[in-house]
Amino acid sequence: MERSSATPDAKQPLRASFLENSPRRKRQLPEPAAGCGMRRAQSLSFLPGSGAQGSRRRLPDPGQGRLIQHIAAKLKEESLVRLKVAKELKEEKRLRWRTEDELVATQKEVARLTHLLNAKTEEASALSRDLAEARRLHDTTADRLAEMEKQQHAINAQRQRLAADQRHHQEQEAALEQAYEELDAERRETARLRCKYDALISAIDDFQPGASKVLLEKVAEQEVSQAKARTFSAVDI
Repeated sequence: MERSSATPDAKQPLRASFLENSPRRKRQLPEPAAGCGMRRAQSLSFLPGSGAQGSRRRLPDPGQGRLIQHIAAKLKEESLVRLKVAKELKEEKRLRWRTEDELVATQKEVARLTHLLNAKTEEASALSRDLAEARRLHDTTADRLAEMEKQQHAINAQRQRLAADQRHHQEQEAALEQAYEELDAERRETARLRCKYDALISAIDDFQPGASKVLLEKVAEQEVSQAKARTFSAVDI
């Protein structure tokens, strides 16, 4: 009983880190020997009368045979139970190894995804910096464009003022040119009338000496009288 109760496999299972870097060894639990219960039953020596001296002293007891059969059946049953437990332990160990392999694969996948996430995070950070720089450049460009538009409006207003001043200057030049032409015409007319006046005065003096002077004095008096009349009429109004 004590020998059959020993653990079938006392070896510790290999760790996942060791299995990852080394070839997988053949992992198999030792199978219990078939018929071990019968051998145990045949080698029982602790029962009374089982030795050679006991067989010479007394006759075989019929109950002793039934006891031996009962013990053999119990040992066989215990062996089957141990075999079942050993198979369950073996399956549990295989399941643990498979779980460890899956854990290692999962850890590798997590490491890969972590590395990929870090790369994507750095890429997102770089894109965020580029976006901030683009926004700053856009704001600067918008400010410069607004300033240039303001300057352009000022230039257009100045051009309009200059154009208006130029038109006004041209109008003044045209009016001055027309005034010059009218003045020239008046001068020519005055010169023509002066010639006729001189001829008339000369003719009057030829006809009667000193008559032109008397005539001019009368004309001057008439002009003074007309000027006074215009002045008085303006004051009355």
